[in-house]
Amino acid sequence: VKVEEQYTLVNGSVIDVETVKTPYHDKEGYVTGLIAISRDITERKRYEQELRCREQQTLKELHLAAQVQQDTLPDALSLPELRVNTLFLPYHTVSGDLFNYKWFAPEKTLRGYMVDVSGHGVATALQTASLKMLLDTRLLTGESITEDHFELINQRIKQYLHEDAFAGIAYFEFDLQKSLLTFISGGINFYLAANESRCSLIPVSSRFLGIFDDIDMQTVTRPLKAGEVYCIMSDGVSDLMELHGLQAQPGLSGYTRWLETLSQKPERSDDFSAVVLEINQLPGQLRLPCIQTQQDLSRAQTAIHEYVTSCAPGGEAAFLEVAANEALNNGFLACQRVSLRMRRCGNRLSIRVKDDGPGFDARSLLSKLQNTSPEAWYDELGLHDHGRGIFLMHSACDRLAYNAKGNEVLLLRKFSTPALENKEAETQSNRAPENTNVVL
Repeated sequence: VKVEEQYTLVNGSVIDVETVKTPYHDKEGYVTGLIAISRDITERKRYEQELRCREQQTLKELHLAAQVQQDTLPDALSLPELRVNTLFLPYHTVSGDLFNYKWFAPEKTLRGYMVDVSGHGVATALQTASLKMLLDTRLLTGESITEDHFELINQRIKQYLHEDAFAGIAYFEFDLQKSLLTFISGGINFYLAANESRCSLIPVSSRFLGIFDDIDMQTVTRPLKAGEVYCIMSDGVSDLMELHGLQAQPGLSGYTRWLETLSQKPERSDDFSAVVLEINQLPGQLRLPCIQTQQDLSRAQTAIHEYVTSCAPGGEAAFLEVAANEALNNGFLACQRVSLRMRRCGNRLSIRVKDDGPGFDARSLLSKLQNTSPEAWYDELGLHDHGRGIFLMHSACDRLAYNAKGNEVLLLRKFSTPALENKEAETQSNRAPENTNVVL
């Protein structure tokens, strides 16, 4: 038996004593005595207490470092143009990953980066912080980052990385004015791009930083469309995606939930960091993907008014607004779940309204309209309620077409008046390419 006890000596000092007691047996196996050996362990106990205090202090500082990492991350964004969610899950207490981004409203551009330093622990986190400092110095000024800047960073970070360490960096720039994504890779070799029906991992080949003098950076560009979702991620995320496969999800919230589930997989063995972004609308576009309530409908009507007024000649804007609202109201009455898309391409305006209802025999009705004079539509065809809306849409637009099911309508209008040309000239200097969309 081993016991630890404290004794107070005659001089008042207290010592810790460890005593080992063992029974003594005679030849027949009976216990006839007790052997005890005691030793002073005061110094050992003091040393153990110091180690515990140091360990607690180290853990406290480690958790503080983790909190500092969390505090340096950017906040989620929810803007009319785009929404951004983030995931940051260190494999250990602190992470070798970090990311940052900033929205520049005048240029309608989101610029940011993802950093992934090899290894785990405090040393790796400090190396990551050094890279963050170098990147923020340029990012926060609002200037774009180019391959040349990464070449300079590659030379500088060698003094921060030990011989076995290396770093992956990706820079991303979502320029909504140009409807363009620019992605520069230095060791982070994938990003995810998704639309309503599919998602893909886009490969980008390049070398890690901190190893070679020539890192062979790769820059890729991709046109942006409203409704698309993108994910900029560290290797800890893309590895799991490749292992478990890709699954198309419903919008930003769907991809965020999917990534959260992916992060809990038992195969995860690395830091898990992702910036998930959804394009809501681009300049010149209006997109309303889910109108379900009267409040949604009221907001949509306001958005239609503002959009049509901004891109149509004054005399035609009022008629187009009525036509768009008729299409919207018809769809809403059919099933109370409607989507609206408005797009201007040059001097052409297209309006698409789709509902989830059963539809109707639109082709037959449109055929009758073509063979009947407008004066006789109400008397001979008995148009009323929804039929009145079709009449207004037909009158205001150059083309009116339904899909085969009859639950999606396309309205097209071509402008040719000087008023539109003057409006185009006034705004041309502040706009990106003319071929843009509008989405609510």
